[in-house]
Amino acid sequence: CELDAAYLHLYGIERDDVDYIMGTFRVMKEADEKQYGEYRTKRVILEIYDEMKRAMELEPLSLVQGANFAGVYIYARQYDRALDQARKTYEMDTTMITGQNWMCYALNVNGKYAESLAISEKASQTNGLLLAALGYAYAKSGRRQEAEAVLAKLNEIEKTKTVSHYWEAITYAALGDKDKAFAELEKAYQARDWFLQRLKVDPFLDPLRDDPRFGDLVKRIGLAQ
Repeated sequence: CELDAAYLHLYGIERDDVDYIMGTFRVMKEADEKQYGEYRTKRVILEIYDEMKRAMELEPLSLVQGANFAGVYIYARQYDRALDQARKTYEMDTTMITGQNWMCYALNVNGKYAESLAISEKASQTNGLLLAALGYAYAKSGRRQEAEAVLAKLNEIEKTKTVSHYWEAITYAALGDKDKAFAELEKAYQARDWFLQRLKVDPFLDPLRDDPRFGDLVKRIGLAQ
């Protein structure tokens, strides 16, 4: 949700327009109201949007905000800007997990897998958040065995913690395993994974776009065609 709110800020979308846009996600709205008795996702997005606005006014150089904006540039397919933004933030604090994460994704989307692995191999030993970026970089580097080992580790973690199947789908897509990628996306759909709202703009899912199952999932989520 933080990244989505940052994306809205980047494009200068006013709060009233955010309110309206969130109201167009009919499927999400109905699912939230059924599960929570309210449109919870919309409320959380607006709350984060307001918090980000206050944070940027008080602290324009916030590291977390800077790292998240790198992610925004990735989804906007402005890859050079994404890498520049991610690197600036990462170099200010190489230990911050959000900065490490988006640094790896910015490197990955620019095809700099060795540099990404230099960060994610070490960071993932203490923080599982980096496992998704690690698995993707292994897959794109042709290191299938290592990528599959990361996926196996995520499956083990899922026995005791929540794991986003969306990110596992991305690694399977990078491996060329479309059936497994769509199986993970279906799990993400059943779990109402918020990351699915990025389905249409996520460059890491480009290998799946020409498959009819992709369009079907977009339709079921309720995203504009």
